[in-house]
Amino acid sequence: MSSVFLGLRGRFARGILWNVVSAASAQGSTFIANVVLARLLGKETFGTYALVLGTIQGLSMVAGLAMGYTATRYVSEFRVGDLAKAGRVLGFCLLTSGVAAATAALALVTMAPIVAKLLQDPGVVPLLRVAGVTAFFVTLNGTLMGALAGLEAYRRMAMANIGAGTIYLVVIVALSSSLGLAGVVVGLLVSAIAQASLLAIALRHEVQRQGIPIVHQGMRSERALLSRFAVPSALAGVSYAAAIWLCQMLLARTTGGYVELAQYVASFNLVTILLFLPALTNIVASSILNTMVSETRAPDYWRGFWLNVRVTALTVGSGAVLLIVAGSQILRLYGKSFATVPLVLPLLIVGGTFEALTTAAFQLMQSRERMWQGLRWVIVPRDLLLVIAAVLWVPNYGAAGLAGAYLLSRVAGLVLASLLVWMLNIEERKRQAERPIPIKS
Repeated sequence: MSSVFLGLRGRFARGILWNVVSAASAQGSTFIANVVLARLLGKETFGTYALVLGTIQGLSMVAGLAMGYTATRYVSEFRVGDLAKAGRVLGFCLLTSGVAAATAALALVTMAPIVAKLLQDPGVVPLLRVAGVTAFFVTLNGTLMGALAGLEAYRRMAMANIGAGTIYLVVIVALSSSLGLAGVVVGLLVSAIAQASLLAIALRHEVQRQGIPIVHQGMRSERALLSRFAVPSALAGVSYAAAIWLCQMLLARTTGGYVELAQYVASFNLVTILLFLPALTNIVASSILNTMVSETRAPDYWRGFWLNVRVTALTVGSGAVLLIVAGSQILRLYGKSFATVPLVLPLLIVGGTFEALTTAAFQLMQSRERMWQGLRWVIVPRDLLLVIAAVLWVPNYGAAGLAGAYLLSRVAGLVLASLLVWMLNIEERKRQAERPIPIKS
């Protein structure tokens, strides 16, 4: 086994360790806050909050234009051999993300009455306007974390997220106790601003340590990143966010919709916890594999790729078993009524397992700049299937119908991603076989 691969395993371990600390703070504070909010607000009001939060998350994913993903991909590649290019990539991603986030936030603030009309709930207009401003900072946070991941600055990111998670929990609980749902939404804004500030400080210190200047001059030379990586990645985010939001809106419009949505979101929060460790593994894999991008034909690249797939399968499989056994008891923390709806949680858990494995397979597409193929053959078909199945099943089966649609679409996504990995592997082997063998003198 090569020394490169042994070093790779050590980098995986260190990155995963600090990412676990970071995500445990973020996800842990979110989970605790959601449990408290579900009890304070009641199931129907919690469903309204879940829809507002989903709007923030969906808008930030769209507005981010995959700049966090792009920063991780290219900063990790150039931060050692070409500091100037790494700095231009950082400047490009931060500026693009800021402009897009501001545009999207303004759009939601302006169009809040139209969105509320679609939801058949005019009372959410002021909440959506605050959500628009919040989405601006959430979008920036995604780009800042992507930049820190590309720099492999997981320790700094963990410290920033620990502080942000603590602020989030304190602010959300305090404001919800005094102001109800309005206080929760304002608390989301305050905590997003705090997180952006802490992440920006962490990024400034890290680029200074590594000697990478964040510059905006010469960014036009990086426009090629848009066409071959950022654009398809952004469209993948749009596809995912739009499909999830449309399905949640469809569920909210059914009879007893906000109650059903609350049940679905509470269950999906547990699936988010299930996915957090595999997601961290894949973030580490992305930054490490992209530093080896010039050696993508070397056996060590493929060892690293399959190591990530195995670790992902192990972590998500173990977590799925634990959640299937204990999930209903955990849901009781939200309130007794959250644990009474059958099928929703098991379907989401199994679907989340397939989603984690799909993400691991997608590391091949992003490191090889095959995002357009991934978008056409995996992301769009998967998300279309989710929406179509939801349209057919949600009116009759409510939250269980949406959970079933999620599972079906995630199974399809893994099958399609696996086929694409297999095709790319065959393609590379053919190129290697056709390459002339150098003659030794």
